[in-house]
Amino acid sequence: MMANKIKPGILCKIQLGGSTITGEGFTTVGRRASGRGEIFEIIDLTSYPSCNDFKGESTLVSQGDVVVITKYIGRPLRVIEDQKWDIYDVYEVLIQGRRRQVFRQNLIII
Repeated sequence: MMANKIKPGILCKIQLGGSTITGEGFTTVGRRASGRGEIFEIIDLTSYPSCNDFKGESTLVSQGDVVVITKYIGRPLRVIEDQKWDIYDVYEVLIQGRRRQVFRQNLIII
């Protein structure tokens, strides 16, 4: 169902306020005491949600930082393939010259 996915090249803003934990209680972004978020190179789609799902180098982000969508990565295997669960879709983004992965929950299309 690629029709509902964010297409490559689209600009989005990082959404942190009230959206780093889903309604189900799963973390989607690392949080820092400074109020900034931490996004990683890889979100492990085979194990999420569990511990140690965020891997590789990380980048600190702030509310409203602009990213470019580079591609749709997928949805964690433990999450149902239904439109109401789109918040768990993972995208590769380009931010600060680095490729990172972000959940749809933390992206606002500009």
